[in-house]
Amino acid sequence: SEMCIRDRSDIMSLHVGPAFALDPQGSVSEIYSPPRIAPIAEKRGFAPGWSLDLTTTDAAGRPWDFSQHESRERARKLLRETKPLLLVGSPMCTWFSILQNLNKHKIDSAEWEKRYRQAVEHIKFVFELYDIQVRSGRYFLHEHPWLARSWSLPCIREVEALPGVEKIR
Repeated sequence: SEMCIRDRSDIMSLHVGPAFALDPQGSVSEIYSPPRIAPIAEKRGFAPGWSLDLTTTDAAGRPWDFSQHESRERARKLLRETKPLLLVGSPMCTWFSILQNLNKHKIDSAEWEKRYRQAVEHIKFVFELYDIQVRSGRYFLHEHPWLARSWSLPCIREVEALPGVEKIR
């Protein structure tokens, strides 16, 4: 993946250290991920964060299905209300991987295009959230394989161009 970390708890030793010194009450939250990083961050002294994924639900018991407009709206609202110091995103990379491209001929082209367009919409959504983070003076970490085709999408290029945003291989 883009961030080569052996143990997910290593994420706390990246560029978050200076941010923690500025705002020890900030939270670490994650999207497109079951609770993995947020609980570790809380154990390390960050404020409690949240984890949004198909495997998790909101207070009303609804899963976080970001293919649904209503789920995306709920996530936007949660981000704006809770203002996590760091948002970690781990959207599926299946449709952007080199291996998936090798299998492209094994699936109906219309079906492949449909699934690829859906995957692009998920990337656009998570990068919209990252944009909110950056423009609000907060941080994000995007996890995707280094060679994934998603890195060339315009929505990613736009956020990469924002001041203070950098890629770490």
